[in-house]
Amino acid sequence: MSRKFLSVLLTVALVLCFMPVAGASSNLNIVDISILEKMDNVHSALTEASKKGIYEDTYGGMYYDKGRIILLTTSTSKGTVLSVAAYKNDSDISIMSCDYTFAELEAAWSTIVENASSIPKFVSVGISPKKNRVTLAVEDKTLLDSNKLAWFPAGVTEIVESAPIQPTASIGCGNTMKNSTRGSTSSCCVGVTTNSGINGLIIQGHETLVGDVIKNGRRQTIGSVTQRVQNTSTATQGPDACFVTLNSGNTVTNTIPEISEANAVVSGQTYTIQAGLPVHMRGHKTKPFSSGEVDEVSTYYQWTENRDGLTHYYVGAKATYPSKVGDSGGFVFVYTDLGPIWAGLQSGGGETVNYSVFAKATDIASYFAATAPLP
Repeated sequence: MSRKFLSVLLTVALVLCFMPVAGASSNLNIVDISILEKMDNVHSALTEASKKGIYEDTYGGMYYDKGRIILLTTSTSKGTVLSVAAYKNDSDISIMSCDYTFAELEAAWSTIVENASSIPKFVSVGISPKKNRVTLAVEDKTLLDSNKLAWFPAGVTEIVESAPIQPTASIGCGNTMKNSTRGSTSSCCVGVTTNSGINGLIIQGHETLVGDVIKNGRRQTIGSVTQRVQNTSTATQGPDACFVTLNSGNTVTNTIPEISEANAVVSGQTYTIQAGLPVHMRGHKTKPFSSGEVDEVSTYYQWTENRDGLTHYYVGAKATYPSKVGDSGGFVFVYTDLGPIWAGLQSGGGETVNYSVFAKATDIASYFAATAPLP
């Protein structure tokens, strides 16, 4: 074998693919891309109107339900639905009443995040639009007497019990993505290009440090971690993500090979995550993918990590799909009529809880000034 040919092999592109599995596409709940766009636009318009005080604020949030947008309002009488009146004749939208405005949910969520350190056995807190509540998860509800906490937003907050969320990275070697510096194997997420033209790969942030060398499943070095979201205080909370700068000659093929229809990740598209959207996750231990729906749109959780000894404060979303240790960094997506849309990066969950948390693609793309995905 010539050295030139060997060199070509050693710079082979990182391909996130396996042999197609018949029938995998039948498990997908296809979302019309126009519905995603409309949810994005309506939510942005109503939250902006709320901040500016343009209308009487009655907007309570929204969620996806079997192809329709459920738009929540704190009043359904004709005279007072000022902030949602423009959408009452939209054939894609159903308007339903709720107890709290989305601004009130966000305010309650922020209050709990600010005081999370004083909550016994805290697990996470998130906004649950379908319930029109803020959901606080703790390991043992008997240890929390909210009546004794003057700051606690009662009424708007639902308290539930949950086992701790665990990072879904594993210690091992030789699979989808290997952090050779750390000596662990987990999952690649998606290829991106920054606004300045740098080609990269997004992976999970937890237990990952700038400078870590990243290899593919064939143990070929493909790049190194050059950026990590800085989230070591509640003031700098952010997505669980790192940016890997790819070495010259390495690329990422953004496809879901087990899908028999349109399987290339739609270029340059990210949308605000809304409750009720069907989402799927493809990770190192979960093939072809697991499926569920978005439950909480803003979920705050935290871990103290072994490698740097610091507590990291994350904000993402929570969904009902199952995940396993080793799935961290996995590709979370919404399947649309155009193909898979990047929704996020698998962060935590595991076999001890019946849900997963993921970093939102919009937050990751914004932080790294990146276009998702790399065409």
